Amino acid sequence: MYLCNNHYDVITSVSSFLGRNHWCLDCKKGYDRKEDHRCNKACKCCFTVGCQGVTENAPWRECGQCHRMFAGDECYANHCQTNKENQSVCQKFYKYKNCNKVMSHRLRRPDEHMCGELMCWNCDKVFDPNIHRCT
Repeated sequence: MYLCNNHYDVITSVSSFLGRNHWCLDCKKGYDRKEDHRCNKACKCCFTVGCQGVTENAPWRECGQCHRMFAGDECYANHCQTNKENQSVCQKFYKYKNCNKVMSHRLRRPDEHMCGELMCWNCDKVFDPNIHRCT
């Protein structure tokens, strides 16, 4: 229920009320993309809430496309599932084999990657740590 101007409105969807695509019952936060959801309940490999791979000590499995590691078959299958935009976690992220850096295709294509570069969480850009001066 939401009280506004002495009138109660029924909230049938918390995510819609917040203008988000998803709502996490565990951390009580809304989010749009599951890879942006930073909840302790979300798997750090496949970004899925409720993935049991790591907690069940499942054998690790590498993806041949994105070269990332996943905690068992469930975790691997979760990272292959597509979202509303018809994209999977596998299509969004990759691991560069020479330096083991995981990158987003949105920020940097694999052929543009240079080992040693970092991601600035302030300006949201990839940078060389020796010369970056965030403004």
